[in-house]
Amino acid sequence: MNTKLIYSCIRVFVILVLLPNFSYAQQVLSSSGASGQNSSGSISYSLGELVIDTKVNGTTIITQGFQQTQIIVTAIAEPSVTGFSMAVFPNPTNDFVTLKIENGEILNLEFVLFDSHGRFLLKEQLTGSEKKVSFEQLNPGAYFIKIVENGMELQTFKIVKSQR
Repeated sequence: MNTKLIYSCIRVFVILVLLPNFSYAQQVLSSSGASGQNSSGSISYSLGELVIDTKVNGTTIITQGFQQTQIIVTAIAEPSVTGFSMAVFPNPTNDFVTLKIENGEILNLEFVLFDSHGRFLLKEQLTGSEKKVSFEQLNPGAYFIKIVENGMELQTFKIVKSQR
């Protein structure tokens, strides 16, 4: 009977004395974050968290953690031909960008425009040292212009179409 009493006392001691001393603090390793407040309340957030959780209370929905539903990895190639140089400006843009060949020949050059999902939008020949490409009908977002010569990609530019 004494051993049962001793074990029970040890358990009570561990539960009452030792366990409250352990710290169970929240820890987050994230790439960015901030906090803010106004008369309606306050919010703190972080980006780059690996775990998310959604809470629903009536019409209020809060998703805790960073949630990115689609990850797109895009490599932008450097010029593979020496002596070739091209610029694309302005970036970001609202209505158009100008493709300008600074060095290199304009023989059999064309550009191909893609959206951020890789969908083909436009393909045209480059006949002069400058070409304006309209972005007026495109939604705000990221786009890619590939400069191609005889089917070989020379350079790729990422263009951001901003909101007006």
